[in-house]
Amino acid sequence: MQNASCDLGLLLVSDMVHGSSPQTEYFSEENPMMGMGMGRVNGARNARVAAGCLVLVGFLAGLPVAAQELSSPSPEGAELYFIEPVDAAVVGGTFIIKFGLRGMGVAPAGIEKDATGHHHLLIDHQGEIALNLPLPATDEVRHFGGGQTETTVTLPAGEHRLQLVLGNHLHVPHSPPVMSEEITITVMQ
Repeated sequence: MQNASCDLGLLLVSDMVHGSSPQTEYFSEENPMMGMGMGRVNGARNARVAAGCLVLVGFLAGLPVAAQELSSPSPEGAELYFIEPVDAAVVGGTFIIKFGLRGMGVAPAGIEKDATGHHHLLIDHQGEIALNLPLPATDEVRHFGGGQTETTVTLPAGEHRLQLVLGNHLHVPHSPPVMSEEITITVMQ
């Protein structure tokens, strides 16, 4: 195990920043993450740890860490949208969501390539999202770090709000952010 106490400390700091409960998970050399000698816990957590490393190192060194340092530039005119369902659609309890993207490409999380990103689906998300930090993995914010462009979702009956956000290799929204319009659907059982 390489520098487990440092890695665990960064993981705990990352969890505190994102409001989740600290979990004892250790990195190992068997699963290197992006060539940095850290092991893989999961994509969203790795991105938060990497982002936490940058913020923590800058903080400890007394350097200002600008939000822009974690985000990637998006090309002018990039557009994220829902192919299906459309706004005001009535769907069954289990339905398919297809993501549309113009002016950029899709790449898995962890792959840093200009003008690319991966999808995050916000379901009934409350409040603002932090545009300068990795998006948290919650029931309200679902990650598609494998580069998926569609998913099957099951939701309870009722009205639900959906929105897409494109994240870079670290799960951080681009600058300017590439986000779909929020749509409202009704789930019938």
